[in-house]
Amino acid sequence: RGIEDGLRLGGLFTLVANAGGSTEATRDLLGRMLAQGVDGVILATASRKDSLLPLLRKAGVPVVLVNRVDAHGGSPAVVSDDQSGMAQSVDHLVALGHRQIAHLAGPQTLSTGERRLQGFRTAMADAGLDASNVEVCNAYSIEAGYAACQRLLAGASTSITALVACNDLVALGAIDALREAGLQVPQDMSVTGHNDMPLMDRVEPALTTVRIQHHEMGRAAAQLLIQAMANPARADTTIMLRPELIVRNSTAPIPKHRRPP
Repeated sequence: RGIEDGLRLGGLFTLVANAGGSTEATRDLLGRMLAQGVDGVILATASRKDSLLPLLRKAGVPVVLVNRVDAHGGSPAVVSDDQSGMAQSVDHLVALGHRQIAHLAGPQTLSTGERRLQGFRTAMADAGLDASNVEVCNAYSIEAGYAACQRLLAGASTSITALVACNDLVALGAIDALREAGLQVPQDMSVTGHNDMPLMDRVEPALTTVRIQHHEMGRAAAQLLIQAMANPARADTTIMLRPELIVRNSTAPIPKHRRPP
């Protein structure tokens, strides 16, 4: 909606296509769009080393990344400050008394997964805490979060009292795995998400999560695309938006029976 609002102000019409996370589908969709003579592309699926970006540049079509950056930083992008979001989650849990905190990380082929893991490690180091309890998810999905949490519970220390998830769906999957293991949230384990997707205030327990400025991200990406279309030589800007921690019911002070002696 933010993209449409921003492009409409520039007199442009928005075509929206969903590739479902598939590189092949993305390539096919982009090929069809280029064949239709689109004026520019806003890409929300880019990986850190995306093979499609050079093809778009070679075709001479302005491209802007949203919620992603590429490894070379060669494309304008609008992203959330993932490291700030992770710091807010960790600081919140530390303030509640948690010291043994684990992270369910996102795919490391994506800039969001890499940056959120970096942010977690930095925040834990700043708090003087061990950041070694990490499991990497192969996708941003409930299934991936469930599997990663199972691996964590099987191999990590039982002293862990809080989980920082890379994404809301991953957090929901982790909560399912915790319940299956006989652990209650937040009575036995606090859990945080990331993104503040719709209905995260309606799940049980309502999810503490990092709210990303979704609409502003889209609007700013539209502005960057209009600028890139007008002057491609200067199209190298990255805009970083600050997220906000939304505290709900999935986090609580560390329970007395789990406090270190």
